[in-house]
Amino acid sequence: MAGSAHAKPLLRRRPISNQRWHLPAFSRAIGGTKAFRPSHAQRDQPQGRNPTTAVAHLDHSLEVGGAELALVRMLQEGVPWKYLLCLPHRAPGSPEDVFSSIDDRCKHRAWVTHPAGTSRAGALGTVGALTRILFHASQLRLAKRFRAVDIVHANTSRAALIAWASVVGSDRLLVIHLRDNVDAEALGPWGYRALRLALSRADGVIANSRFTLDSASPILKGSAKRVVVSSPIGLKSPHNETLVPPTVERVGILGRLTPWKGQDIAIRAFAAAFSDSQVVLEIAGSAAFSESIYAQELRSLCRELRIEDRVRFLGQVDDIWGLIDQWDICIHASVRPEPLGQTVLQYLAACKPTIAAAAGGPLEWITDGVNGLLFEPGDELSLAENLIRLATDQGVRQGISRTLASERLVPTDQQVLNQYKHFFETLVPDLPDSEAGSP
Repeated sequence: MAGSAHAKPLLRRRPISNQRWHLPAFSRAIGGTKAFRPSHAQRDQPQGRNPTTAVAHLDHSLEVGGAELALVRMLQEGVPWKYLLCLPHRAPGSPEDVFSSIDDRCKHRAWVTHPAGTSRAGALGTVGALTRILFHASQLRLAKRFRAVDIVHANTSRAALIAWASVVGSDRLLVIHLRDNVDAEALGPWGYRALRLALSRADGVIANSRFTLDSASPILKGSAKRVVVSSPIGLKSPHNETLVPPTVERVGILGRLTPWKGQDIAIRAFAAAFSDSQVVLEIAGSAAFSESIYAQELRSLCRELRIEDRVRFLGQVDDIWGLIDQWDICIHASVRPEPLGQTVLQYLAACKPTIAAAAGGPLEWITDGVNGLLFEPGDELSLAENLIRLATDQGVRQGISRTLASERLVPTDQQVLNQYKHFFETLVPDLPDSEAGSP
């Protein structure tokens, strides 16, 4: 693993006495996940060679998003380090908190919110966003539990600047999780500048693909540890080859409703490929982060193409695996290079015939014609041709499913968790052994 040869020593260790942490690994044996409270004896004695490492996981949002779901899955899996989940305030009447399943005793909530869209705001909006970031960071720095952590893990690009402001001048280590390509198009002008500032001071970076990491590498300092780890996708064990029916009845696309995810491209390609059939297109995902207008435009497009009776908008779906199992063909249609959407990994893990846009992270997982099909991003005609190819050739669909089942490329959540643990060990080498073996 890159950067694992020389662990960076801490200047000093912080006491963990009188802290309330979460250590799910201790509670899984009794069938539950509870807050871990050290006994008097445990408070007075170090655990093993050094006190157990503590990580603050910081997110800027409570809405359902890929990064937030990935963090929830990781914490629910049972991390072998003590953690504090740092979140913004939940305003009355706001959407459901994606972190509601995590024990509230393991959270720190700042009295601030971070509205969507501020990364592309004008001068006044930028001032407001920076004010909220500094206020959030100041509340963290004053929190007793936060001052006891060893590593601050920024779960999103927008959380990175908050994390940096919360560690500057201290010996807490900054780890930034990159799930977006580091460029102005993906992040917005000031969001891009803010992330560059935080990355230049990061002690470690976790990227969801080599493509994502390469976009950040020129900015990182030479001593920064770096690793590529795919996000946990809710996979408990590898799937087997799926039964491929002789005819295609359901095509699906999964992901947040936003223009760059290309749902409109998928709708147009579907209309061209299945103009005279009973095949159904299912679109799963909600219009989070202020994209409700785009969701309305998609419905209007279906009416314009006269396929509204064969396109189903499912909204946010909890049982992802049950839904994907019902799809005969899965589509990924991002119009700009995808860092690495979790949906692609979920399709592949489910051993489903998949068509993906040939740019960014998916190219690290899909070989065209072997374990999936690729098309030029934004090219609805190319996507339509691939849909027709899969729909008319059961052998191709079966071959892709069989290959995916034999390759088992996608790691389980436990294997991903082990990779996180090993990376944190390169920064603070005192984490306890994980209950499961390395991947």
